[in-house]
Amino acid sequence: MPDWPNWQTVMGVEIDQLEKQKTWNIVDLPPNRKALKTRWVYKIKTDQNNQIIKYKARWVVKGFSQQYGIDYEETFVNTCRPEVYKMLLYLAAYHDWEIVQWDFKNAFTHADVDKELYVEQPEGVTAILNKVYKLNKALYGLKQSPRIWYNYLANNLEKEGFYPIFADQVVFKNDTLGIIIICYVDDLLVFSLKIKLIN
Repeated sequence: MPDWPNWQTVMGVEIDQLEKQKTWNIVDLPPNRKALKTRWVYKIKTDQNNQIIKYKARWVVKGFSQQYGIDYEETFVNTCRPEVYKMLLYLAAYHDWEIVQWDFKNAFTHADVDKELYVEQPEGVTAILNKVYKLNKALYGLKQSPRIWYNYLANNLEKEGFYPIFADQVVFKNDTLGIIIICYVDDLLVFSLKIKLIN
C-alpha cells in the first residue's frame, strides 16, 4: 500500500496529541471490568481539483460495545435548532454583524470523562504487554462524549460571562461584550458588531 507511510505519520501525530492532553494512564485492567474496543478512522482531504491536501487518522472507541450503567448513563445533548440559526443569520445580515466560524481540534479530548473507562491500546502503535488505557479524557466514539464536551464548553463560557439563552441552550450570549455564540458539537459560530471583539 503506497500511502502507508503517510497513514503511519498521521497515526503518530494523533497519539502524540492525545498523550500531550494526558488522555489516559496505562494500567492493569481491574477484575470484572472489560476494556472497550477501539479502531482507527482514516480520511483523505482533497482540494477542488481532487488533489490530496491532508491525511487524517483518528483513534476512536467502538461505542456500540459500551454497557449502559457501567460505561455511560446520560448521552443527550442539545444541538442548535434550524430556526435559531436562520434567525441569527438574518439578524447578522440586517445589522451587518461580523461572523467567524471556529472548529475545535480534538474537542472531545479536552473534557474529563464521567465514568471509569478502560480501552484497548491502539492497533499499529507500540503496545505495552497486558496493559490497557484508563481514560482521563473523552474520546471520539464514546456515547457520552458530545454531552461531556458540551458541559465542559458551557462551564468555560460561563466563566467568561456567556450564558445560554432561554430559547436554545446551545446559543450563548455575553451582553457586556455584545457577542453571541452558537455551538454545534465542536463547531462554533461567533457573531458580533466588531471583528476585534470576536478576536
